[in-house]
Amino acid sequence: MSIKETLAEGCAAMNVEIDGEMTARFEEYARLLVKWSSAINLTAITEPRNVAVYHFLDSLTALRAVKPGSSVLDIGAGAGFPGIPLKICMPSISLVLADSREKKVFFMREVIRKLGLTGARAVKARVGGDGENTGSDFDIAVSRAAGKAPEIARAALPLVKKGGIVLIMKGKNGAREWESEKRSFPEAPAVSETSEEITLPVGGDGRFLLTLRKN
Repeated sequence: MSIKETLAEGCAAMNVEIDGEMTARFEEYARLLVKWSSAINLTAITEPRNVAVYHFLDSLTALRAVKPGSSVLDIGAGAGFPGIPLKICMPSISLVLADSREKKVFFMREVIRKLGLTGARAVKARVGGDGENTGSDFDIAVSRAAGKAPEIARAALPLVKKGGIVLIMKGKNGAREWESEKRSFPEAPAVSETSEEITLPVGGDGRFLLTLRKN
């Protein structure tokens, strides 16, 4: 299946609206991802269908937590996931992509430029140490497979506003990992916790979404 076909099937199953312009941006994003991956270590996933499923659709599972017009910080964004797919499908959000690796920041800036994404920027920052580069008072901070949940939460919670959320995206073993990790997370009751186990609409892989709301 092509990227276009895979996105159409997956987005329909997820009740995510996607139009021709968005699809074209995803196709260009995939082209850039494969091109740059031959020079720098961005991803081992380069087959079109797998890029669509395991990078694009996987990222879009976070849309359930993002409201139009929200300010979003993507922590450890790497090649731009999940932030750039969220921005493509919800253009009204303002987006900051943060990563500590300069080459990946350069790549994300090139994607932003090529795709014509306004209200998005990529910064070199180690969240937890470089808050002045990212800004603060975000509505949502999101992280996809970028480290242990308590470490991400401690770094991200100071950067979201009161009532804002930290969304941590994990793989199929995420629920079990969180059960063992949260013993070292003493911030409760300063945060309220909800979680959800989901299945990707194409391929059927399991995912775990952990939401921490700043009280």
